[in-house]
Amino acid sequence: MTGNENKNKNSVERVFSEIQTQGPIMRREIQNNTGLSWGAVSTVTSNLIKAGLVFESETDMGTVGRRPQEVDINVNDHFFLGIDLNFTGLIAVAIDLKGNVIKSRVSAMLKNNYEYVLDSLFQMLDYMINRELAGYHFLGVGIAVQGVVDRKNGISCYCPYFANWDNVPLKSLVEEKFNIQTFIYHDPVCVLQAERYFDEPVRALDSGNVIVIRFDKGIGMSMMFNSEIYEGATGIAGEIGHSIVKLEGALCSCGKRGCLESYASMNGLVQRFYEAVNEGEKTCIEGIYNCSYETLASYASKGDPLCLELFANAGRYIGYALANLIGMLEPDVIILYGKIIEQSDLFEKEMRRVVKENIWPVYKTKIVLSQLGGDAPAAGAAHMGLKEIVNDFVMKEIERKLLQNEVS
Repeated sequence: MTGNENKNKNSVERVFSEIQTQGPIMRREIQNNTGLSWGAVSTVTSNLIKAGLVFESETDMGTVGRRPQEVDINVNDHFFLGIDLNFTGLIAVAIDLKGNVIKSRVSAMLKNNYEYVLDSLFQMLDYMINRELAGYHFLGVGIAVQGVVDRKNGISCYCPYFANWDNVPLKSLVEEKFNIQTFIYHDPVCVLQAERYFDEPVRALDSGNVIVIRFDKGIGMSMMFNSEIYEGATGIAGEIGHSIVKLEGALCSCGKRGCLESYASMNGLVQRFYEAVNEGEKTCIEGIYNCSYETLASYASKGDPLCLELFANAGRYIGYALANLIGMLEPDVIILYGKIIEQSDLFEKEMRRVVKENIWPVYKTKIVLSQLGGDAPAAGAAHMGLKEIVNDFVMKEIERKLLQNEVS
């Protein structure tokens, strides 16, 4: 891509994003907010209108003569799909061009083998595309995946919760079957995007340096510095779950000992519960076989001493990890998201105590509990994919309409 092409692409993305988040908005406001030239703003908004992504209307500001024109996003057509492909199931959302979730669907993941997982994904996509919103234009699909992801090539390299799941070319498989542009993302990055766009308290912070940590069956992290997502040299940075928080601690699934994930993930808490019971610790839970995370959380809320201790330990180790992050990177905000955060009353006090005791008072990093629901990874994946294709889509739509005019 040449310098001019890249500059034009950035202009389209910035203007579209401004209208998307602030519309209805006047062109002069877009110019002031983006710092782009008047000519660039006029050209881009005109092209967005031609492509059918934006419309304009007059605004009544009590002025004499021609009323100024406001522009806003067209939310009546052109949708983008987001899928959260995870160990418990599939969550699908369709967003309009404003980022609003207009349709959603959930299905359970009853098996974990390659064939079943892929077939479940295809069934979900088929339902959303051909039944839920049949007749509308879909611009593409973004898929949030756990484990190791090669975003550039659209490959799910490894997911610890799926059997025989090795270097799966998800992007090409979906595109071949549905003829729809597809993007593959690491799930914590999608949560970060959702936080930036959908979570009002986080948006109000107006932060350019943000870390999001997802606490579920495992632990994942994504980072943004100077408003740019940081993925590391090979695209897999952020494995906070496998940072050591206890020397010579419990054996982790990664093969190391003392990882955060061994103490503060859903799997880790269940493993530590059985470890404690086998060592003679007492619990009020009856029938401990096949005990789930939900059972531990429920009994902790009822005052079970062992379960309370497990969550307090989780809070302590999360606190150590957060203190290390703050000391090394000093982000503006760290956002905690995921299933375990729903039980924050069981560990948050201990977590914040440990953080406070282990960082210098000069650090001003805010630690925030996410306000988003379970569809955040899917919504974030859709929003990221939409941002990636908007420039190319606008150019193609303009070319298509020019050809139509020439033919007619």
